[in-house]
Amino acid sequence: MAMMKVMATQGYDGATISGIAKEAGLTSGLVHYHFGSKQEILLHMMALLIAAHTQRLNAALEAAGERRVDQLDAFINAHLAIGATADPEATAAWVSLTAEAVRQPPVGQAWSTALDTLAEHLRPIIDAGQQEGAFKVDKDDIEPAVAAILATIQGYFVLAATNRELIPRGSAAAATRQMARGLLRIQT
Repeated sequence: MAMMKVMATQGYDGATISGIAKEAGLTSGLVHYHFGSKQEILLHMMALLIAAHTQRLNAALEAAGERRVDQLDAFINAHLAIGATADPEATAAWVSLTAEAVRQPPVGQAWSTALDTLAEHLRPIIDAGQQEGAFKVDKDDIEPAVAAILATIQGYFVLAATNRELIPRGSAAAATRQMARGLLRIQT
């Protein structure tokens, strides 16, 4: 994903069609043939990022088993844990996408859909955990908990891309898991 590599270092404004083409080993003309604008490339990159992330997230959730707390941990770890699946370029590109989502309505719509997809993975875990009694959260507090967990993850993405030194190594997933346990009143 040439656009992701260029955006990770230069941001969206610094990304040019010629720079993207060079990173991809293509000519600018060939890139223009397939994409009408830089925004089209951005939306395509976003779709690829979301598809790859969804695939990794589904695999992590499947591997977590049936315990809701393990599924919750897998959801958080899939986003924030460091290790083999960590992708700093994708994180930097995602933060740039966040900024463009505010500035460009078509990107904002795609970004909102991506966040809805994440919420659709998280909400059933919390809802089932609440129904089964594993999470002592009130039914009315499920949506605020989903929003808080997603907001925390997004906040860590921004910190990681803009001031990584603020995050002690390996602490993002652990702190988010601890916050989620408090929100959901999980007894472990």
